[in-house]
Amino acid sequence: MSAKTNAAEDRLTFFVEWFDAQADLIRRYQLTYFDRDNTLEMYDCKNRRPFLKRTEYPSIRQQDLYVGSIVTVYSRQLKIAEYGDVRTRRVCEAQRSRTLGLVKPASYDHIGVILQRVLATGLTVGNMQLVKLTQGQAAEFYAEHKGKPFFEELVGMMSSDVVLAMELVGDMAISKWRDLMGPTNPNQARGEAPSSLRAQFGKDACFYN
Repeated sequence: MSAKTNAAEDRLTFFVEWFDAQADLIRRYQLTYFDRDNTLEMYDCKNRRPFLKRTEYPSIRQQDLYVGSIVTVYSRQLKIAEYGDVRTRRVCEAQRSRTLGLVKPASYDHIGVILQRVLATGLTVGNMQLVKLTQGQAAEFYAEHKGKPFFEELVGMMSSDVVLAMELVGDMAISKWRDLMGPTNPNQARGEAPSSLRAQFGKDACFYN
């Protein structure tokens, strides 16, 4: 089997988003990662042309790539928004996948219970720390919500105090965390998923991933 064929089998594809502050818009790319030699390439989805030729990038590893994570490629912070194909989804979710969970300041009183609920799903907490976001960082992280009615309030709340950031690890981590959180609107969550975190503790959309 040729090296070219091996590389094709080893590739993982994701759709990533980068908030271009100067243009005030979100740019979307297809990122392809080749585990065999730690190389990656990027394709500009809007302009339909290559953005980054295949190049070695040893600081990014396969375990860093999961939906919800942020990776930095040549000073651009890229948020992994979704899997690029069925194979990538299958490979990532078959392994111990990771996702990022954030708990807003308004829910500090319930952190102990939230952690118990997370562990009860079979997930483990790989890393956990309190982080103080600037307004710019919060706006960049939640750029996908820009233009929505709650965006300014969300940015203000997330930068008003430290937030709890958790790296959640385990089989089907993304879907388990989303199920545990429940619908974004707490009132909707109380009707549709009364045992979810948002239903029990949400005064507003307190939990995001």
